[in-house]
Parts: sequence; structure tokens; C-alpha cells
Amino acid sequence: METKLQSVPSAKPVDEFLTDLKEFLSEHDPKDSKMVQAIVNGTASRPALQKFAKEFYAYSAYSVRPFAALVANAPDEHSYKMMLENFAGEAGLLNTPPHPVLFRDFTLALGVSESELDNHIPLPSTLGAMYALDKFLRGPFDEAIAGFGFAIEGPAEVWGRMLHDGFKTKYDFDETAMRFWVIHLEEDEEGTGLEAQHAENARRLMQRFASSEEQQARIGKAFKFSALVFENFWTGMDKFLD
Repeated sequence: METKLQSVPSAKPVDEFLTDLKEFLSEHDPKDSKMVQAIVNGTASRPALQKFAKEFYAYSAYSVRPFAALVANAPDEHSYKMMLENFAGEAGLLNTPPHPVLFRDFTLALGVSESELDNHIPLPSTLGAMYALDKFLRGPFDEAIAGFGFAIEGPAEVWGRMLHDGFKTKYDFDETAMRFWVIHLEEDEEGTGLEAQHAENARRLMQRFASSEEQQARIGKAFKFSALVFENFWTGMDKFLD
């Protein structure tokens, strides 16, 4: 009796796999959120910006410690150095303050008090984004790169610049308030911004760790889960504009 062997599905070429993920993200991109568009257009009120800033600060401040776990979980020297460089900037180990401190300055410049910020309870959608990020950053390295680096830091190069330009041209913020956005988005001597560097690092690592069918299944799911949660983080703030 002849036995028919079942065909084993093969992995997609890496670039095709990454393109598929980007297409998924294009339908769930934070740049399309009402909050981003309102800031770009200069129509977000000061109370709406204050509420936005308190949510973003809670998310930003929560991310630094688990980011250290991502560095520690790097499987090789190349990955370790790449993520260590990213972490050092976020944690204030280079020549700038920790980035949550910079965003705190931005939030306070909007008129939010220290006590109000310290006692703020984030929205459920923000809490979901915080805990999902913690899960991915402390998990397997390749899933962390997909769920954090590719799904969140990748598109931040675009929506972050939109916010930077909106705040710079539509609102009256001083240099101290704008430092968070300037450090992340304005280009250095080599013509590259910090968010662009992080996005490129994530892309390069994804190409290394997405070659097998098993890897693509795992990190593809991590990417989609993270993208959906982060989209909900932004749409959860839509009500601030009502």
C-alpha cells in the first residue's frame, strides 16, 4: 500500500514575510488615529493634550525596566550590542536624560501638575498596552523584536515625526518641552533620527530571526497581537477629543 507523504509547508522568503506584516500594520497604524491627526492639524485642545500626555507618560515610564530584559535575552553579541545601544539611549545612559524624564517635562509643560501625573490611573487601553509590552520585552528575543521593535518602534518613525512636526508648528512649546520629540525625531549629522535608527535595527534583526516556518508563525503572531494592542492604546484616547 502506497503511503502519501503530507507536504510540509515552507517558510516564506523573509522579505515577503516582512512585507505581509507591514501590510497588516497599514490597517492598524497609529498615524491614522484621531489623536495624531488632531495634533497634526492643531485642533487638539489643551485639556485633550494633557490627557494624551498623561497616558503616553505612563506607557513610556513603564517600558524602560523590561527593555533591560530584552537586552539580557539577546542570543548573540551582534544582537546584544544593537539592543544595548537602543536601551542606553532610552534609559539616559548616554548624553541625554532618560526618555521618560523628557516626556515628563513635556507633560508638565502642558500644565499637568506633579501630583496629578504621579497619581494618574491610566485608561484600560493604556494598561493593556503597558502589560502587553512587558510580556513581549521579557519573553523570547525574536518575539520581543517582532512585538516591540517591528510593531511599535518601526511605525514610530512616521507617527512620531507627525507629532513632532505638529507640536513644533501648531503649538507654542519651549525648548525644554520639545526635547523628547527633538531627540527622537530630528536628524543627526549623518541624516538619521533616533526613531529611524531603532526602526532599522528592528528590520535587520527581523531578517535574521524570521527564516523558518516555525519562527514566522511565532513572531508573526507576536507582531499582530502587539500591533492590535498598540492601535487600541491610541484609539482609546479618541474620546479626549469629544
